[in-house]
Amino acid sequence: MCKFVDLNSTISLIILISAVNGNLPNKIYGGIRTLMYQRPWMVSVQYHEHHMCGGTIISESHIATAASCVTADSHIFYSNLQVLSGTDDIMEPRESLYRQIHQVEFAIIHENYEPHSFWINDIAILKLVSKIEVNYLSKPATFFAGPSSSKTYHATGWGNDPTTSTLTRYLHETKVKSIPNNMCKQKYYQHGVFTKSQYCFLPILKTARITEGNGGSPIIAGRTLVGIISLVPTTLNYPAVYTRLYFYHMWINEILAGVSN
Repeated sequence: MCKFVDLNSTISLIILISAVNGNLPNKIYGGIRTLMYQRPWMVSVQYHEHHMCGGTIISESHIATAASCVTADSHIFYSNLQVLSGTDDIMEPRESLYRQIHQVEFAIIHENYEPHSFWINDIAILKLVSKIEVNYLSKPATFFAGPSSSKTYHATGWGNDPTTSTLTRYLHETKVKSIPNNMCKQKYYQHGVFTKSQYCFLPILKTARITEGNGGSPIIAGRTLVGIISLVPTTLNYPAVYTRLYFYHMWINEILAGVSN
């Protein structure tokens, strides 16, 4: 069963809850610039035209992101959301050829999402009002139907300088590595619940950080979607957490089959 939220009739309420101190939007900082044709599934999820989170195109009408990106709490949802695709420049002029803006019709939140239990099942699917025009800068990602054996991945998003809080204009990515879950549990033992669908990672480049704004952004193995960034620590050198999509493969496919126009 899914939790559907009509964002056109939802009251807007912004409550910033820090990740591990709550779930602020998170951004990649200190990575390398990447071009849109290299990551054409990447989108910016925006509130009143301002970047909030990342997301991934999974069909012409659907975006995968984190539930924590579209909810301030279990029953408080953001309205007036839109998705920007087709550009690695978040400030690109509206008249640009491949830049696309699509309004979000409603969000489908995982029915077992629990923000008060260490944000377990932190996944949501956004249904767009109109379809994305598929081209070489905007197209769906593939995602694993089984567990990934890879130990290194790429995290992609729009970076924020943690010292100035200035949003980086261009899309960046950084190489990251998974760390054993027993090590992650030791770091976050005080938060109790830590499920098998939650994985921890650290940037390989020591100067890179996942900072404010990249919640909902993809974790990629090669050109395949593996996970969605969920939680980012407020403590330097602590691992971030992503939701592993392998555990939600059937849930996602049921939504695509039942909701697609």
